[in-house]
Amino acid sequence: MDNKELANTVRVKVGELNRVLKEAMENDLRVYLRVYLNLEKSSIVSTEYQTKEIKVDRINALKEY
Repeated sequence: MDNKELANTVRVKVGELNRVLKEAMENDLRVYLRVYLNLEKSSIVSTEYQTKEIKVDRINALKEY
């Protein structure tokens, strides 16, 4: 991820993720997800995922998410 992409980084809550993914698909953007999972009260695990470029059928993609 270069500086330009990093500058466009936003934090969203889980409830907003579907909206963000839909917007990304409509604009043929690449999406990077950093997911924080609260497995226990005292531990937070960070995992990064990188999707392939999103050029898929919008309706089917939204069903998958």
